[in-house]
Amino acid sequence: MQKQIFPRSHEAWPLVVSFYGDGEQWLGHDLLDFFDCGALSGPRTELCQIMTEEGSDKGSTWQGVDWHNYTRLYHFLFSHVRYEITSVFELGVGTSFNDVPSSMGEGGVPGASLRGWRRYFPRATILGADIDNRILFSEDRISTYYVDQLCGSAIDNLWRKLPDERFDVIIDDGLHSFDANTTFFRHSIKKLKSLGYYIIEDIITDPHNLNKYHEFFSSGPESGVIIRIPHHINNCDNCLGIFTNNGSDEPRRDG
Repeated sequence: MQKQIFPRSHEAWPLVVSFYGDGEQWLGHDLLDFFDCGALSGPRTELCQIMTEEGSDKGSTWQGVDWHNYTRLYHFLFSHVRYEITSVFELGVGTSFNDVPSSMGEGGVPGASLRGWRRYFPRATILGADIDNRILFSEDRISTYYVDQLCGSAIDNLWRKLPDERFDVIIDDGLHSFDANTTFFRHSIKKLKSLGYYIIEDIITDPHNLNKYHEFFSSGPESGVIIRIPHHINNCDNCLGIFTNNGSDEPRRDG
């Protein structure tokens, strides 16, 4: 029996939907330290500032509203390795056109998070993908591609264009639904480097929805956690899935 790292008596334990595989051994100490160090109530981190300046909603303030605070946890996890990370992929460039699901609206800044990652990880190549061809772009150290994350063949076609790419970090900030998240996960976990981070953002915390994610990840070999991040306003979708491929460079799920 594996040793429990995150005490069930800890005040933050109710925020953990569940650990999966070896997720508690992999992330338990980090999450415990994160909740105990006061990072959520302390000053904004460098990554909070970067993402806010670029117009991303991952930081503390976006369009005048404090809605997500993922950058506090991301900075805690990545600050000590930010110069070692060389490849980042984010699904969801961020469309501002209202005819696309999960649009940011007219005030959104397409590519904001990609530019934030470029600043935060100065040695990394940043790749992104989106279903909206109108907002794809290319800049220094940033390339973007088309993908429909609900279509397995479209995802496979994306990876055929990038056969040699493996990523230290993959972030799904695309279409925030169970079917979209799990379809992209099935076809993309193989692109994660050994012990890299695969992150699913904005999981809706409705119990029925969380149970679907729980059943999916309970049936697979990957290790990780689904965890709600405390927020003074947002108790709807301030929730992350964080997974790794257990140190394997081989695909672990069938598409």
